[in-house]
Amino acid sequence: MSTQWLKSLIRIEERVARLFANAVRQGGAAEEAADEHLEPALSSVRAVRRAYEDAERDFAHAAATAARVDARVRGAVVRVHEEMKAACGPSLSGRARLLPVFPEGPGAFAAALPSGRDAWTAALCRRIRGAAAPPWSEAQSAAWAARIEVARTPLAGTFGAVCAAARRRATARAAAVQSVLGLMHALASYQRVVSARGQIAVAVRRLVSAITERLLLAA
Repeated sequence: MSTQWLKSLIRIEERVARLFANAVRQGGAAEEAADEHLEPALSSVRAVRRAYEDAERDFAHAAATAARVDARVRGAVVRVHEEMKAACGPSLSGRARLLPVFPEGPGAFAAALPSGRDAWTAALCRRIRGAAAPPWSEAQSAAWAARIEVARTPLAGTFGAVCAAARRRATARAAAVQSVLGLMHALASYQRVVSARGQIAVAVRRLVSAITERLLLAA
């Protein structure tokens, strides 16, 4: 949704720029009104659009980084689970000793909320190290826990980066909406000046309708 909203903002900006250029070509009252009302609003929209693009790009990068870290941790958890299961052997009693370590299975990491994955893996490492009378050596326990620890180290940081990027994106989006509202006021002022000029007045009305439908109602 955010990407589509940004595309709509860019298209609206382009239409306002064309409207402004047409007014300059016509000269006279239309040009004066465009300089007074449209040019400042257009400059504001351009500035917030660039800030919003940067925020979207930062969020996408943070989300992609977090996804890669999640994939590495998930892979480490699954591999450790498979190795521990193999160490337990095929007997039911052996498998039963694995349940306290993985009570919900290895898929619980992916099922956990992103905010809880760091704590989930930390608890898993404690269970691996603290398993009672396990059918594997202490050295194996330490090695398995260490592999997950190494993989999970960036988890908290990447989740925090995604949250921070999401907040910046929301702030940039709010600023863009406010700028669009300012553009609506500028168009209304401009329309009062050019109301007698048929083609320009029609273009302004269509632009106001597009802004309302594609940006304000979708915000």
